Amino acid sequence: MQVYSITQLLSDAGLAAPDLRVLTPNVENYTALLFQPQGDIEADTNGVRNADQALASQQHAAFLADAVAQQVAIAITPEYSTPWQVLESCLRAGTVPADNALWVVGCESITLDGLAAFRDRLADIATVLFEQLAPQPGR
Repeated sequence: MQVYSITQLLSDAGLAAPDLRVLTPNVENYTALLFQPQGDIEADTNGVRNADQALASQQHAAFLADAVAQQVAIAITPEYSTPWQVLESCLRAGTVPADNALWVVGCESITLDGLAAFRDRLADIATVLFEQLAPQPGR
């Protein structure tokens, strides 16, 4: 595993480092919204995800809408929890972090090809960055 500076990664993509409220060393308070979804996790050769996709979709869409409504500085979902389609639908609907806010969205498993397709589908509204990895069939 290689560790990359986020500032360098953003710069390489032509983006500036964000000014995040949660990283500003001052006396101002900020709000955080953390999510522990209900449901059972299933894992197989196709990946890791919530066994009840309808429930997962409803919960995560509501959580991201709450993050916007509450104007939180940081919102976090656990790894392997958010369905990719929910994230895509929310972004397309304008459900996005506020200025100077950060969402740490742990999505379900996805193949490298699936991730590249997600990036390409959102190219008109978002910049999707991920490390370049060698494809490994079955992973």
